Amino acid sequence: MIKRGFARGCSIVLCWSLLVVRQLVDVRSVLLPQRKVVPRYMRVLGEAIEEWAEYSRLLPRYGLILNRASKECWIASRAAPVVEKHRKKWIECSPEHKKRIVDSHVDMMVDCFNILTEICEDTSGNYQLDDAIYSDLQQACRNALGNDVVLETVGSRARATCGWSNIDLDVDIQVSRDAKSSRANVPFTDSDKKKVAHELKKLELVSNITIGNVAIKFRIWTMDFDLVLWRDRPEMFPALRGGRDFYRNSAGINAFFDDVRAAKAAARGLRHFLPKRYRPKGILLDAITWRVASNGRFRLAQGGTPMRHGAINLFLTVMQELVDWENSCFGSDLMHDLSLMSERERQKYMPGLTNMYTVELDVFLYEILTTTFCHIILQQYEDDLDLLDNEAFFTGRCEAMDRLRGLYEQAFSE
Repeated sequence: MIKRGFARGCSIVLCWSLLVVRQLVDVRSVLLPQRKVVPRYMRVLGEAIEEWAEYSRLLPRYGLILNRASKECWIASRAAPVVEKHRKKWIECSPEHKKRIVDSHVDMMVDCFNILTEICEDTSGNYQLDDAIYSDLQQACRNALGNDVVLETVGSRARATCGWSNIDLDVDIQVSRDAKSSRANVPFTDSDKKKVAHELKKLELVSNITIGNVAIKFRIWTMDFDLVLWRDRPEMFPALRGGRDFYRNSAGINAFFDDVRAAKAAARGLRHFLPKRYRPKGILLDAITWRVASNGRFRLAQGGTPMRHGAINLFLTVMQELVDWENSCFGSDLMHDLSLMSERERQKYMPGLTNMYTVELDVFLYEILTTTFCHIILQQYEDDLDLLDNEAFFTGRCEAMDRLRGLYEQAFSE
């Protein structure tokens, strides 16, 4: 226990000293430019590119990045031996050596993180369903429940804090009655859920329909959907999220993310670098990001413009709090909420929180460094990786891998 605590403490000190403090002393920590930044990096965690083709039918707004995704898949697969080789070197490096490596690349790492998380982009539209699919689902619900029902995308997709990987592209939809309807206050029943499920079965694209205690679950191609008929939902985390009204709390956190783009970008970064099956539930990630950002340890924006280092600083600060969440700035509130739950309910949230104890923060710096190097290669050799002809592709990919190896060798020789 003492050894683990010491190692975690060293990781926290390294993380904090390398990036967070830089904002206070580095004159390059200026405001992000007021311009649209074209997303240049999208990480695909081992999923086949064919699945992205299916997503492009479901979400045409993603179609423009399919070609980039295929190139990124190629780079990730070819780079694996180089990445693993230098990961072992990173683990063996002293904190001083790691600091020198990051100091030499910190500007590139910050810029890559900002581009990856689209901090300057209004990307909320990118996370919405295609109109045709949305219309089909809405009509199925109206056939079952009446023409006064409306559909709304909720959760991380509504907040635009979800990640880009395919396991993050699930969809949460809430069905409610129009506020102007004479039936606005009429509650939905279990019978209503069965009627909706029956109508969904008529849609050719929908499969794997099951009726759960809360949601109707189904799939369209390979994307998972949870469709919930509105109910007076209890707030499971009143202390953590600021009150007993679930919908009011959610609206407040959503508004905060809309106003503070660095916080939204940090939440996306958490989903990008923490595998979904390993991390805390999304409702916790967003609430914790909101709590940490609200503490105001450092400036995230000035005059509405994000600070250049703000998002990555917040990302690392949230990670610092998560690895020892019981003693964190939100720990007492979270533990209080968990203590009031039934054992069955509590076990929905504990695995992800417990997993955080095993995280080594300095390994996250290496993940960001690796992401940065792959991003540089993709920018430099994107056109060469197009399949124009076999000879050009072979030449381009060889040069790209030589350049990637060179980046690692140069970094670790400093």
